[in-house]
Amino acid sequence: VVSCVCVNTASTVVVSGQIGEHGIVRVWDFSSCQLITLFRCPCIDLKSLQFSNDSLHLCAVGSDVYGKAVVVLWDSSELQKRSQINLLSKVHADIDIQSIQFNPIDSARMVSCGSENIRFWRLKQKALRSCPVVLGQYSNQRFSDVCCVKNTSATKDSRVDHSVYCCSDAGFVLQIDSEDIAIRVVRKLVQTVHENMSVSLNSLAVLSEYCE
Repeated sequence: VVSCVCVNTASTVVVSGQIGEHGIVRVWDFSSCQLITLFRCPCIDLKSLQFSNDSLHLCAVGSDVYGKAVVVLWDSSELQKRSQINLLSKVHADIDIQSIQFNPIDSARMVSCGSENIRFWRLKQKALRSCPVVLGQYSNQRFSDVCCVKNTSATKDSRVDHSVYCCSDAGFVLQIDSEDIAIRVVRKLVQTVHENMSVSLNSLAVLSEYCE
């Protein structure tokens, strides 16, 4: 069963993952729909695959046999030309991860979210390390998706926006500064007819001009 799909920024490669005892990752040529290569992911129950903005890295999130989250990072720079992919790092974490996204500027940095946690990740000396966001009163939220601002309108004279947005199934949208790793703004979506009823959020898309 295919559980996740992602496309690289240039729309030349499609990667799909499937759940099972040994997660299989298949790499496809976008234009010809031909299979380029396939390989096993060192985790089970794959739930997310993501290319970095420069397509140099591929990240997968799954779980191990004990139910712990597993984050896997590969070097995908030779994926399309030579059908090669090299494992850079793998880490087991005793947290829930529902979504993970690369920093659009630095492909060695990522941010993830899940039940009662938001974490920033960094690849350093071939090891993935993470730092949690202090959530305070929002520590009981189940965060469902995370997205980084891509700064499409940034200029040399404008301030670079380091914001990361994260949504929860209780209708909260948190704006987090990735430099300070701190919550800046919190918004809550409610239904207009019934103002006390929250809107459950499971997906988020963000541009520098707006989010939806």
